[in-house]
Amino acid sequence: ILPILIVKYKKISILPIILFLTPTLFLFIKSYDRYLNKPYPTFNESHLINVIQPNIKQEIKWINSLKFDHHQKLIDLSKLNQEDNNILSILNIWPETAFLGVYPRDKNLLQDLSQKFLNPKQNEFLFTGSISTHNNNYFNSGLLVNSNSQIKNIYNKNILVPFGEFIPLKKLLPRLDYFENKIDFSNGDKINAIAINNYYKFVPLICYEILFSNLIFKSLDHETSIIINITNDAWFGNSIGPIQHFQFSKIRAVEFGIPVIRVANTGYSGLVSPYGEVLKKLNLNEEGSISFKLINKLNDTIFRKYGDYLLIILITLIFVINILFKKIFLKRE
Repeated sequence: ILPILIVKYKKISILPIILFLTPTLFLFIKSYDRYLNKPYPTFNESHLINVIQPNIKQEIKWINSLKFDHHQKLIDLSKLNQEDNNILSILNIWPETAFLGVYPRDKNLLQDLSQKFLNPKQNEFLFTGSISTHNNNYFNSGLLVNSNSQIKNIYNKNILVPFGEFIPLKKLLPRLDYFENKIDFSNGDKINAIAINNYYKFVPLICYEILFSNLIFKSLDHETSIIINITNDAWFGNSIGPIQHFQFSKIRAVEFGIPVIRVANTGYSGLVSPYGEVLKKLNLNEEGSISFKLINKLNDTIFRKYGDYLLIILITLIFVINILFKKIFLKRE
């Protein structure tokens, strides 16, 4: 709305234009200075993270005869970056619904898969997407499995995709074939940071939950070190969808000063620094894994302190200036 107000008041004087633009220019200058003088990223060398991108196409993902091959691909990619004697913990991350079973029905299968690459003598973990059930409800979930095959934590997706994971107002809609979902997913009621032993915590996000800053605010604490976003963007094919989705990882990292790790089935996967820089990346339709040490977060950011109150303050300021100059404008007329 700033250009409209500037055009509206340009006949009065240059003063309202300066007043309207000052907050925006101030933020831009401070942000640019902060970026120019940023320190080099530092890493905690004691903790290794492996990102796995299997690149399994959506049309073959759920074919029963291929599930063994899909799981084996994930296991083989997870074994590529395991050798380091000075590591206190290793976290392997698979994409959304990478485990092609239903938890807890297929708990034994998940445990068998994890035993094929997690060393029981080390602090090694797998965080994978999966479908889960509880009290006849189905959830799009993230499961944390340790090297002793224990399910240490379950996160159920909070914000579901309308017409993808559930049909809104389903009972009021006519019975049309393209609305005939066999099941609707249920949403989780909270989000808590997940602990990797006593070392660090991460905030889990599934799919487009990375768009919602308020969801992250609810779960942050002083021990939160990273944000992990698992997704399956195979639905979008070669469209702009995966690129646009990946950009939100950069925005969240800058807002909170916390590194974001994004793990997608077909891409893009990667590590985003607290300054929004992509340090490592797997491209669209690329199969592979990348490995890196735990990157350190920033102590704090203005957005992490005040959140959307900053936007409210700016809107209020512009509103007040507009009212003042509107009175001046009316008097001159």
